[in-house]
Amino acid sequence: MLADKAQVAKAAAEIHKRHGRVDVLGNSAGINLPKRNFRDLTNEGWDEIVRINLSGMFYCIQAVPAAMRKRKDGLIIKRLSWFGRYANALGGPGYGATKRAVVALTEQLNIEECTNGIRATSVLPGEAATPILEKRPVRPRPRCARRCCSRKISAARSPSSPAWPPRVCVNEIIISPTWNRS
Repeated sequence: MLADKAQVAKAAAEIHKRHGRVDVLGNSAGINLPKRNFRDLTNEGWDEIVRINLSGMFYCIQAVPAAMRKRKDGLIIKRLSWFGRYANALGGPGYGATKRAVVALTEQLNIEECTNGIRATSVLPGEAATPILEKRPVRPRPRCARRCCSRKISAARSPSSPAWPPRVCVNEIIISPTWNRS
């Protein structure tokens, strides 16, 4: 659904109709492929990663500012990845490029919408224990996964909706586990 702009717009319209407004948009999109490095990544694989990780985030962002502009208030929070700031061979070019591009979308949104009271934040967690681990070229061994994942950030513990005063814009939050393999 996330990569289908018509479905995203429809969902946003239904939420607005039901609740009358959108105060906070929190969104997250992240896929990767086992064959993710330059030597293995196909054009189709690249297109899929970009469609979900970048275009899907753009469609969600695009669906809410009109109502926020009218109220002169709104908060958009995107949970991304450590790879949005720090390149690493583990992520591959598609994942890293799309995460960095969404950070740029956040920065541009803050530049263009600050006078309308709309603020955007990129939350960049480090290695997290999420289902995307199953898409790694070499999956963590079960014993290692249990031990390592207990030291990683869990999706439940990673902040996705921090609150701060209306006239404060927190552009970016970078979070890393205390035990970081990268």
